[in-house]
Amino acid sequence: MSISPCRQPEGIPTGGQFAPDTRAEPTVSLTPAASLPPINATVVLQKLVGDTDENVGEVTFDARRVLAAMTAAERDALSDSSYEADEVFHAGARLGLVPDHDGPFEVYVRDAMDAAVEKDPEVFEKIAALPDNRPADAVLHTPLSPYEIGARVNEDGWVSGLATMDMFDLVTNDLEGYNDKIGNDLVGSELLMQQEATPVAVLEGGTLLMRLEGDVSAIIDCFDEDELADYEAGRAEAASAL
Repeated sequence: MSISPCRQPEGIPTGGQFAPDTRAEPTVSLTPAASLPPINATVVLQKLVGDTDENVGEVTFDARRVLAAMTAAERDALSDSSYEADEVFHAGARLGLVPDHDGPFEVYVRDAMDAAVEKDPEVFEKIAALPDNRPADAVLHTPLSPYEIGARVNEDGWVSGLATMDMFDLVTNDLEGYNDKIGNDLVGSELLMQQEATPVAVLEGGTLLMRLEGDVSAIIDCFDEDELADYEAGRAEAASAL
């Protein structure tokens, strides 16, 4: 493992090899996501039986991010069960907001989107300006950002998240390599401490869905000023949602 941890500045007699960087306190100013209510999309999951699509389940997810990433023309063209609505589902699946589904489906989001725009015509511009903050139950395909770490960290300095892990990783890594993978998958750093990985489910093909957890105190100590500002913004957002 090759890492470059923060170290105590030379000449400072405070004990310990590792210490927080010396830096000014960040200034945080942003529109809290809590002031922008969710825009819920409802997905009716179906299966093909003969020539008929039969409903087998229903999923509701916050489609704010997905809709904000679309162009105004794409949103204007969006109608329930349309091609554009299908793209809402697929984008939500890529973000881990909805489960994988190989069968037919219908998406209903137009009414919720129109209601949000009627309440605030600039809602999508405001959403697009927010830092990413994936739901706690979203499967992570990329590590948590400093903002997301701030939004998730508990009073003990721990964060957690869901991620997939191949069985190959379990049998080929030694303990150090396994712990490094947990850190890299969860927060993009091998400085994650007290790593834990708990199996949640076995997915198609034998891939494991794991809940990854660990202490991010050392990572936060090594944030630069921009990362620290994003982290503090995430903490402020979490506090505003309480």
